[in-house]
Amino acid sequence: MKRKLAGAAVSLLVAALAAGCGSGGDSKTSTTSATPLTKAAFITTADKLCTANKRRIELAATSLRDAGKKTGTLQVPDVARFLIKSSLPAYDDLLNKLRDLNPPTADQKTIDELIASLAGAIDTAKADPNRYSHNNAPDPFADANARAKKYGMKVCGEVG
Repeated sequence: MKRKLAGAAVSLLVAALAAGCGSGGDSKTSTTSATPLTKAAFITTADKLCTANKRRIELAATSLRDAGKKTGTLQVPDVARFLIKSSLPAYDDLLNKLRDLNPPTADQKTIDELIASLAGAIDTAKADPNRYSHNNAPDPFADANARAKKYGMKVCGEVG
């Protein structure tokens, strides 16, 4: 089965590229904070994590994009393999790093819900990566992206 490059459901790949928070930054920088961050500091820190992870996923996606450029299509098994080996582990890193942040006390519930939504999206995609490797697949990250954007994040929650 082939998938067109321009199709909407490289959506998980696009979501991973656009909203991909997680690791990839300076591993010596700790994001754990003993006191709650301000909302602005939380957003800034989360968006920095997202930017670093976006770069990580883009680098991992180079060979996948190159293969698609040569043929004009991406093979579903190749996209699924990318999700399993690159994109979804990056999202797992996101969860760990977001959980290390100490959000403003007043926003704890909002951030907990964002983290739960992201965890659910990851689990959904892991349960059936082939499904999310098709052009017409729903975006399991849509809710988490919307929550991040509503909270004020600029990089986390971008929709490609």
